[in-house]
Amino acid sequence: MISTRHEVFLTVAHQQSFSKASDLLYISQPAISNHIKALESFYKTKLFNRKEIHIGLTPSGLLLYEKLQFVKKIQDQTEFEIATLND
Repeated sequence: MISTRHEVFLTVAHQQSFSKASDLLYISQPAISNHIKALESFYKTKLFNRKEIHIGLTPSGLLLYEKLQFVKKIQDQTEFEIATLND
């Protein structure tokens, strides 16, 4: 299962905005920043380039985004297949 921090990362990356992610996830902007800082600390790399009001993924951030999208797709497929088996 993808962690809450990874979900926050995916939302920020997709929205290209900490504030838009904050609005969508109903989490304060400082909490969003803390999740991203924790992931950057865990992976020991910057995940976003922050320039004034614009943000973008670093090469490490893009790699993580692509991998998490893949994991999320497998997770969704697995949940669907298990639900189908149980019906």
